[in-house]
Amino acid sequence: MWRFMRWRRMRLRMRRWKMKREGSDGCCGGNNILALSVVIAVLFAVAAYALLQPSETPPAEGVQSPPNAVVASDSGGGGLLQVVVYSDFKCPYCARAATTVNQIREEYEGRIEVVFRQFPLSFHRGADKAAEAAECARDQGMFWEYHDMLFERHGSGYDVGDSDVLKSIASDLGLARLQFNRCLDSSSKESLVESHISEGRSRGVSGTPTFFIGGQKVVGAQPMSAFREVIGSELGGAGG
Repeated sequence: MWRFMRWRRMRLRMRRWKMKREGSDGCCGGNNILALSVVIAVLFAVAAYALLQPSETPPAEGVQSPPNAVVASDSGGGGLLQVVVYSDFKCPYCARAATTVNQIREEYEGRIEVVFRQFPLSFHRGADKAAEAAECARDQGMFWEYHDMLFERHGSGYDVGDSDVLKSIASDLGLARLQFNRCLDSSSKESLVESHISEGRSRGVSGTPTFFIGGQKVVGAQPMSAFREVIGSELGGAGG
């Protein structure tokens, strides 16, 4: 009898030892659960640390800049002072700035060169087509006239992203109709417009209008006085 009891106690000990071993090493055992808990805690700590770090995300592409100036370094070349403007024919701030651009061209004639770069914003439907049309007009030496008419028609409620409206503007300005229509319909200026956009992005342009005046960057539809100050400093005090 005592041998039987001894055998039962040994069997019970073996079962308890086996259960303890399975509880330590099994797939759902205590040590694995503890390890998993530690891993989860570490992941939460890392995520919390990342969320607390200051964001360095650049401005979103295509945001229309409010009318406040931003100045940054961007060294220019020799000869005439270049005033480079990135603009969108459906942008209300650009329409306001267009009048100032024409005033700059007149006031500083012979001392500066205004260079227009197409930067149609993605959320302005048809702005890219208006940009192509302006480049088609440039081929006939009528860029600035077409530029002014685009902003004028858009301000009057016309859809300047519509091909018929764009062709009507060309006709009203006396451009060679067949040449202009062929240029516009073939999308031959699409790659040029895309190159302007890429160039602008590489220079940090994210909204319109954006100007590069010699070594300075100006963002927004600023008053003429602000441009006089910047141009004057770039011309060595001769632009006031």
